[in-house]
This record gives sequence, structure tokens and C-alpha cells, in this order.
Amino acid sequence: MNYSLLEFDDYERAPDEPHRKFATLEQIARRKMNEFIEKADSSYLSTELRNQYTALMIGIASALGIPGPPIQKVTLKTSGKSTKHSP
Repeated sequence: MNYSLLEFDDYERAPDEPHRKFATLEQIARRKMNEFIEKADSSYLSTELRNQYTALMIGIASALGIPGPPIQKVTLKTSGKSTKHSP
């Protein structure tokens, strides 16, 4: 079975303006993901579909130049030492 959340035609038919294109593609991908999950008989498949959806949305946003949330730097303290960490 094909579990593709978007087809090339979906991208081609979406509006040209980046934010509208993203919103259109997100709706299509979310609808297809939910349809697949309803039919799935495996929690593993459901998790994989959600992971695919998330990766797809991040990739589309990046390709369209839509910024994501800022990444906050975290300072961790271990054994009395302070260590900077970027997620």
C-alpha cells in the first residue's frame, strides 16, 4: 500500500504564495495521514505516519522559506560544571 501523504500534483496545484502553499499542503497531508491512521491496524504504522508528516512539514516550510520557531540555547549543569547545549 502507498502511504504517501502528498503527491507531486498536490504541490503543483497549491497556490504560489509560500504561506498559502504551506497551509494547503499541510491540510492535504494531515487529511491523508488521518485517513491512513484510521485504517492502520498497527500503532507502529501510526507512529511512522506521524513522523513522516512532521518531517514533511519541516521540509516544506524550509523549502518555502517559512521560518520555524527559534531554537533556545540551554545551559546544563552537570557535576558542578556548566555546559552550553544547542538542541
